[in-house]
Amino acid sequence: MTFFNNTPEGIITLITSGIVLMGSLIIGWEGYKKRVNLYTFFFASFLSWALNFLFYGLSRFTLNKTYVIFQYLFIVFAFFFLIIAIDYAMRERISSIKMLLFGGLGTLVVYLTFLPESIIDSLWYGYPSFEWAGMLRIFGIIVILLYGLFLVYFSIITYIKCPNYLKKNAIILLSGSFIAGVIGVVIYIFIDTVFTAAIGTSIMTIAFAREPKIFFVLPYKVDRLTVIQNKSGITLFDYKWADSEIPDVLLGGLLQGVKNISVEVIQKGELKEIILTNGTLLFFLDRHITVGLLISKTSNYLRKCLKQFSIAFEQEFDKDLSLMQEFVEASRFNSAIKLVEFYFPHIPSEFNQHK
Repeated sequence: MTFFNNTPEGIITLITSGIVLMGSLIIGWEGYKKRVNLYTFFFASFLSWALNFLFYGLSRFTLNKTYVIFQYLFIVFAFFFLIIAIDYAMRERISSIKMLLFGGLGTLVVYLTFLPESIIDSLWYGYPSFEWAGMLRIFGIIVILLYGLFLVYFSIITYIKCPNYLKKNAIILLSGSFIAGVIGVVIYIFIDTVFTAAIGTSIMTIAFAREPKIFFVLPYKVDRLTVIQNKSGITLFDYKWADSEIPDVLLGGLLQGVKNISVEVIQKGELKEIILTNGTLLFFLDRHITVGLLISKTSNYLRKCLKQFSIAFEQEFDKDLSLMQEFVEASRFNSAIKLVEFYFPHIPSEFNQHK
């Protein structure tokens, strides 16, 4: 028969686990719907914390040290996935050197967790409990502190770089990360209670749910999308996320020229992108149109969005594009703004606040 320790510590941690789990599921569901990897990494990190608190509570209720081991293992998992999430958010890639360094720290904590002397019996305000000891306490605290600092760092950089109309949600995100990553960590280390983490996580989840564009402030900046007719090189549709002084006629001419050169002169197929000093111009060539996307740097996610938009544009305006004439009236394609909103839903705009 399993001993049941009726302790408030277990109740607090299980409530915390439930709140954090709900927050992680909200983020995970958004990522599943939108097929965005960045959501998945944050979901995995928050889910790991939810499982950490779950095993935390179960270990205190049952006084079973096996559950304590799982508790600390999920701290490492939470830390690992957060590093991936932030690295992916800032660079859309994962640094192998960073993974090696922090992976070594996580491996050390996992090793120490299984040492008998690392987890000892203790009292939590008079109730039987456990606590970490020796080297596990030192390196475990380091991992939790780094987690909190990275979380706050991500939120600060997001706030600095986001457009003005996203500042309100960025402040919510920053407030939540500070409560969870700084105040919560300090309270957890010195007072040994975790409910503050639930408050901070809930606030962060609200920010993510209210405005998913916050996720996409850091990796790249998207300036402009232009669609030209292949026959004439006439610009059919032009959309700006950022202020640009380049006339649409000039940009359309550049797209047409590059397309012709790549296909007819180089004869290696159409050009996919041009790397500029301060940005990248992505291309997608379809039957009737060529679509260009001006961005700050290459992105696999934006390549996918560009391809989906281009195919949808061809399908939406197939009748107009199939007309056997050299010129198609551009005003017919103004409704393509709906396709932009659908296929580029997360891209922050500098001045279109309703986006």
